[in-house]
Amino acid sequence: MKKKYLLIVFLNIVLLSCNNTPNSDNTVAVLQATIPKEQMINILADIHLVEARTQEVSLRRFDTTLQKMDSIDNYYKIIFTKYGVKEKDFLNSFNAYATDQKTFDEMYDKVLERLSRIDARLR
Repeated sequence: MKKKYLLIVFLNIVLLSCNNTPNSDNTVAVLQATIPKEQMINILADIHLVEARTQEVSLRRFDTTLQKMDSIDNYYKIIFTKYGVKEKDFLNSFNAYATDQKTFDEMYDKVLERLSRIDARLR
């Protein structure tokens, strides 16, 4: 499922970056993020923690790729439930934020800061 999410996100980014077709009122269509930035940063940090943890466990147990992807899919569902968002809202918001490179970079800087703080606490 991770490959599915990554493929969807990648294709959406590619398609959005190539689509500058004006609407009938000559404005460019803009995606609207339905998830606030701070909440999106929290979700992304949790997703990266889950992916790192799943990778670590699968290396120790020699899990098959199918088992690993199933596990990640379940964790994604838990994360979305934790924050009260739907998968489609996450993907739409992710794509909306990704269209503004500066905003997206700032968000990921905050994600990395949070992950670094967590890492420092665990050491």
